[in-house]
Amino acid sequence: MTDYKPIEGIFNEEPETVAAIKDIIWHRLSEVDRRIIILYAHLGSQRKLGKELGLSASTCNKLIREIRRKIYGHLDEYTTYSVSMRYSD
Repeated sequence: MTDYKPIEGIFNEEPETVAAIKDIIWHRLSEVDRRIIILYAHLGSQRKLGKELGLSASTCNKLIREIRRKIYGHLDEYTTYSVSMRYSD
């Protein structure tokens, strides 16, 4: 995980919300949450994430849902965005 560095030029080419989410992931989440969300993005499914971490898919679902809530909670500080973009349960 420590070897991965975001490409700086990407932030200038992407919409404001995507850049804000990336910033939140790198600077506002705990190390554990950051590692979980990056691994989830890499693996592409909660089932695969569960196998990798030795957890059930249900537990991974709860973890990912909570991390998303944290991200969207911080997003209000960065930008205004449509209510339709919010993650809902």
